[in-house]
Amino acid sequence: MKFPNILGWLHKVITTASAVFISLFGAQAAHNFAAAALGILKSDLGKIALQVVTELQHASNLTNDQKRTEAVARITLAAAAAGIDASTHLIRLLVELAVSAIKEHFAPLELQPLPIPQTGPPTTA
Repeated sequence: MKFPNILGWLHKVITTASAVFISLFGAQAAHNFAAAALGILKSDLGKIALQVVTELQHASNLTNDQKRTEAVARITLAAAAAGIDASTHLIRLLVELAVSAIKEHFAPLELQPLPIPQTGPPTTA
């Protein structure tokens, strides 16, 4: 799936709020959250987060906590290289949004490669 197609797919998934989310927060809040999440993932930093999380999802030599830590480190470096000033807590939020989006998708994502700095040795098995 090409990167623009994943955004279209995300639009369908995110704008269709789950029944549980709606029951907890109401339909309008669920819709607003879904629209905001989609907008965030379409941003330059959101695209970086999607790519990094996608790259790390199959790193079988890392625990989920280690993947999250590595994702935050890589996104922080890539953001700085791109001139994006983002706090760690916002990057962590993007990681969680990207993880949630990717977990709903069962086929591998094909994203346009971006130069994402490595923080250590390669993490693929």
